[in-house]
Amino acid sequence: MAVCRSGSAADTQAIADIVKYHIEVYSMLENEPVTIYRGAQIFRKFLYNYRDQLSASVLVAGWDEQNGGQLYAIPLGGFVTRQKSTASGSGSTFVQGFLDNAWKPNLTKDECKAIVKQAVALAIFRDGSSGGVVRIATIDKTGTKMELYRPDKPGFPVVSPPGAHCSFPPHLEQAPVA
Repeated sequence: MAVCRSGSAADTQAIADIVKYHIEVYSMLENEPVTIYRGAQIFRKFLYNYRDQLSASVLVAGWDEQNGGQLYAIPLGGFVTRQKSTASGSGSTFVQGFLDNAWKPNLTKDECKAIVKQAVALAIFRDGSSGGVVRIATIDKTGTKMELYRPDKPGFPVVSPPGAHCSFPPHLEQAPVA
């Protein structure tokens, strides 16, 4: 199970630690691994119960025998929705349309990674609060593979700014300088 956090770093880290503890206890008591859906529900419970005190939202992703690959969005307030693709955090407003357009059924792992890298790069380019590195967790029945892309290393996605066109209205057109 992997979790992407957005909101207050202190709040999201505290909730992630608390939920990790609850998942471990649940697994020990039930003598079986927690399903991804159950993990998302544990997050939901805490985000809902403390919705007035926390600034936290999470994306929970993973793979289990019961439902295969899954992605759940749990925004501020603690409402769980299963998604095919989604974004969270301040940069998400800049990339959600891109993700909606780019996601298609049966994408390969490499296609998915390229889409995620481009989405994060777009968020970094447009949002002053997004930035740093790109972390990708590839999750399937064989496990989780983590990848890190840094801006000072090859493989980091590049976004080219749109060209600026300076033009004056006809009545303000400047004469060429000789």
